[in-house]
Amino acid sequence: MAKKVKRTTTRKQGKTAEVEKVAEVIAAPPKKSNAKAVVTAVIIAVIVLSIPLYLNGKKAAEIKANKILSEVAGLAVTTSVVFDAKTPVAGCFRVQNPNVGKIQQLYMSIITDLGSTKAYPVALLGLADSYCDYNRFQEAWDNYNSFIEKFPRHALLPEAIVGRGDVVYKQGKYDMAQAEWGKVLKNYNGGKNKYCVELKLADCDLKLGNKDAAKALCEDVIKDSKDGSWADMAKALLATIK
Repeated sequence: MAKKVKRTTTRKQGKTAEVEKVAEVIAAPPKKSNAKAVVTAVIIAVIVLSIPLYLNGKKAAEIKANKILSEVAGLAVTTSVVFDAKTPVAGCFRVQNPNVGKIQQLYMSIITDLGSTKAYPVALLGLADSYCDYNRFQEAWDNYNSFIEKFPRHALLPEAIVGRGDVVYKQGKYDMAQAEWGKVLKNYNGGKNKYCVELKLADCDLKLGNKDAAKALCEDVIKDSKDGSWADMAKALLATIK
């Protein structure tokens, strides 16, 4: 019996010694190599834990931004391509939207709060367009330039350059408008709407006295356009060339 008690006491003493040894290791200051490893491990852990949160936040922001763009689309004014004898290329320009105040507010909410989303460049361009439509030329020009500087490879870049042309055209600076639209036609094949850009250029050429160039552009639109309304607009402009 005495031997058994002695054996139990020995085990307890052994366990106590192990616990004390572990405690000493934990309490002891880490070596430099171990310290670096611990810091690295902590950093990796933080990154790993943060990635899901970041991705979830990014996804939520994209969804919110797209909902705002959908709301803007719901406020759009539906128009058809039209022309008149006095201003044959009127259909090449957007009409003023009575909901412009709300639209600008929605675009600004994306620009201010959701700048990291894919909707940001769309909102920036849309805001510039709305300023241009209401002849707020400096604000429109600044926003178009901001888009061009920030997104030089974006698919909507040609539309920003077209917008700059609209700004100077509306101010009667036809040579500057011609330069902007000519750049879009040459470098981007007219962008989103080649025929619209060609008709704008034709109108500029006509106003600057380049009748042959204007006539050639109108004839190209008539020949190539599959949309009869663009061809009708080109014919109307062509009819004004004496």
